[in-house]
Amino acid sequence: RYHCDPASELNQLRGAQPDSAYAGHMQATLARLAECGIALCTMNELLEKLASGREAAAPSASGPRRYLTVTDVVNNPALACAPEAQLTDAAIDFLKNRKKEPYLK
Repeated sequence: RYHCDPASELNQLRGAQPDSAYAGHMQATLARLAECGIALCTMNELLEKLASGREAAAPSASGPRRYLTVTDVVNNPALACAPEAQLTDAAIDFLKNRKKEPYLK
């Protein structure tokens, strides 16, 4: 984290300017990583978190993601149109073939 964080003491000693465009970009990137549950820390900090029982990553607010299979698409074709739909390769191929072959509809 010390190499990535423009406000760190190491980067200040190296001459990094905390108010530069690069520093703003890096701060935004570090914030996005934290939102995803990625923690940049030392090995000692990680071991302390694990030993204390705290979770290293934030729980996902959207819940577990699941891939839709061909059976799911056949039983409920509307599922494939959902914006958060994750299709298996077989389900994607099935939908492509169904568009090409009218008798599969």
